Amino acid sequence: MISLILMFTILFGSQISDRMLRAQSDVLRYFGYEFEQVRCKEFEADAGSVAHGKAMDWFMVSTIREQYFFLDVDAIPLHADVELVAKCKITDDRTLFGVAQDAGHCSIIGHTYVAPAFMCFTRKCWGMCGQPSFCPDSNTDTGENFTYRAAKSGVNVCLVYPSSTEVYRWNLRHEGVAFGDGTTYGNLIYHGFRSSCNEDMFVRKCGGVLGMASWDHCETFVS
Repeated sequence: MISLILMFTILFGSQISDRMLRAQSDVLRYFGYEFEQVRCKEFEADAGSVAHGKAMDWFMVSTIREQYFFLDVDAIPLHADVELVAKCKITDDRTLFGVAQDAGHCSIIGHTYVAPAFMCFTRKCWGMCGQPSFCPDSNTDTGENFTYRAAKSGVNVCLVYPSSTEVYRWNLRHEGVAFGDGTTYGNLIYHGFRSSCNEDMFVRKCGGVLGMASWDHCETFVS
């Protein structure tokens, strides 16, 4: 039976601090979102991107839903209508929607793809693309193969591009757009990137969204 639960899914490993999880959950509750933060200990022996891909593969097999809204543990929505925008984009069952990324460390020719930092799609759409694995390989990063398969299957790829970046690090090579640590995508999503290095930056951003000068000195927000 297909579940009709609509929520953000966040998969993470044991290296993520409780402080970071609380900051993210406070923002999600503030906007009234349903969400689940799922610790995936069984994949932690693998490298970060491999572990993330394996966790996503496991989730797709173990959790049958009509729609999926994946969010990285260092990413947050920036207003209350983000999920509605995503639902409208994917309701045709033929659209893969999310933030744009270019994995310059592994993509041979420079390929802009929908990244799992914020990736939305229906199960029918995933099936139309042949149920691709989210695991990276020598030429692709986590989730990148889904975009390749979507293009080959006639599925729409709808990208949200960076609108600002706190610390420039990389380019979307074919678009000439910069992104990096603390990237805002179209006033929809904020992604901290490199969560092990940028915890303070991420927590400050969460505090700013919540209207708190210092989130660490406030009680956890409960809606």
